[in-house]
Amino acid sequence: SALPHSTFERATGAEFTASSFFPDDAQAMTYRCVASANDVIGLTIDNLQKGDIVQIESLSGIASFQSADVETTAGFVAIANGILKNNTTYYEPDQAKAISRDIADQTGALVEKLSKDVKHKRRDGFGQDPTSSDYAKEEGGIIMCMPTSHGAVYATGDTFLLSGSKKEGRLPKYFSEKIKSLNCWFPCRLNDGKMKKKAKSKGQLHILAFDQDFDNNSGSYTMKIIITRPSEKHDHAELVQMLKDAEHDTMV
Repeated sequence: SALPHSTFERATGAEFTASSFFPDDAQAMTYRCVASANDVIGLTIDNLQKGDIVQIESLSGIASFQSADVETTAGFVAIANGILKNNTTYYEPDQAKAISRDIADQTGALVEKLSKDVKHKRRDGFGQDPTSSDYAKEEGGIIMCMPTSHGAVYATGDTFLLSGSKKEGRLPKYFSEKIKSLNCWFPCRLNDGKMKKKAKSKGQLHILAFDQDFDNNSGSYTMKIIITRPSEKHDHAELVQMLKDAEHDTMV
């Protein structure tokens, strides 16, 4: 059955900016994002608390990390819907449908704008070269920077992935000590890979392409991210299912 919707007034449409937040009155939220490969700042989601769980539901796209000539463009992160502490949805059903359409339109336009000149050193969101099937150790793909990192983390000698990841993928065993200490992670959908992580402190989540020099990049990564705030009332899995139920009830 459909979840009741919130009686609170919400924004009349999604905000397409590079920053968002986790509402104080929420227990789970769904975000739709486009991360631009040439944006050095990346995306942020504020107001995470210790114990919150960040989960990547989907990650697609392709980006180039060499010799591209595309205007620097910021991505966006938008609230698609959520579940409040009183078990109502963040948006009313009609509003959620309208926002879903807006997000789809904005995503298509931004991806098209950023997709020019994606020719060299191509990497998908997991850091994999679609031609060779190798995984890059020093650039490309998405890095998730949890609040413990206190900001965006870039590709440097102490954050590169370790040897072995080139053929086996971005598994946690190939994360550097620096990456581990900052509670950062690289998405990996392989067995033993990481697609979710718990926050060890409160603050901002930073999401960006993994690189050091962003000026010659092009392309983008499209993501669906779920953040839950588990409690004695509902665990992470239950909250994820509640979000999925709400999404199904408001499908366009």
